[in-house]
Amino acid sequence: MPKVSVVMPIYNIEDYLGECLDSIINQTLEDIEIICINDGSTDNSLSILEKYAEKDNRIKILSQNNKGAGIARNEGLKIAKGECLSILDADDFYDLAMLEKMYEKINSTNSDITICKSRHYDMNSCRYSDIEYAVHQRFINKKENEKEVFNYKDLSGHIFDFCVGWSWDKLYKKSFVKDNNLEFQDLRSSNDLFFVFSSIVKAKRISIVNEVLATHRRNVDTSLSKTREKDPLCFYDAIDALKRELIDMNIFKGDVEQSFINWSLHFCFWHLDSNEERDLIYENLTNKIFNDLGFYNYSKEYFYNQRNYKRLIRMKNPSKIAKLLSMNEPSNIIKLFKKIASFLKKTLSFFKEKW
Repeated sequence: MPKVSVVMPIYNIEDYLGECLDSIINQTLEDIEIICINDGSTDNSLSILEKYAEKDNRIKILSQNNKGAGIARNEGLKIAKGECLSILDADDFYDLAMLEKMYEKINSTNSDITICKSRHYDMNSCRYSDIEYAVHQRFINKKENEKEVFNYKDLSGHIFDFCVGWSWDKLYKKSFVKDNNLEFQDLRSSNDLFFVFSSIVKAKRISIVNEVLATHRRNVDTSLSKTREKDPLCFYDAIDALKRELIDMNIFKGDVEQSFINWSLHFCFWHLDSNEERDLIYENLTNKIFNDLGFYNYSKEYFYNQRNYKRLIRMKNPSKIAKLLSMNEPSNIIKLFKKIASFLKKTLSFFKEKW
């Protein structure tokens, strides 16, 4: 049994796949298997995989018609034989000691999950920057939480915002994933959110590796995060599934409710602000999603971020002006002032004619 199974979906990522694979096959932890699921790539990704597999027998290639990263990951998990699972993205790259340090941490602390710190690499500016929000130490290091291992009860008020709902900075005990029947959703985007946050609330022991060990590329044209407009409401499907899971676990009310409400509102606004299909998302937020998630049932004091709360209230009975303001973009503020200026100009012209 290998110590770690790396599971990685591959789809049209030829420009970055080599660097990613180099950072995995050269890990200081050598006792690993590398499961690459070719998800119907139409570029040279498969041939690159095959060349690497010829030189390294730890690489296993699965091929399927294009079904999405969620289904591809699940297929990889089915055949994984490792003691632990590392579920990575093929357009990122990793510190050569990442798996060794995370494997040592998960075993020395007997954790179900361990999480490392990470950084961005911006493809436009060619600069690195630490992802401070990927692991919020201020939530973990409060006096009552100053321990090496914790679970959702130790920080229930921030369980959904102390880390991010992506899988590539986490290492999982395979037995934990199997015992809890954890799977990725069949969604174009946000397909890892349900898996990650379900695991976070089900884990009895979580630990942190306080080192930057993973590098996440930003502004990659082929990344799924750049094509969210093709199915812009996936994020709600993920949020809704997570809420239903928390209710089924009987921990939503009282334990994690406030964290869920604050995180999910922030997540809704993030999609509204960052997706090109803003009008469609806005209409669904105001007509369905906010009501379904029950945001209007909570008092002002319930929300950590009062700016988000004010946006929420503006969108309850939206006017055209409120919609522009709620879009939260400088361009919308400019549009608003232009509308006001146009109105004043017409009003002034009217009175001039009367005089």
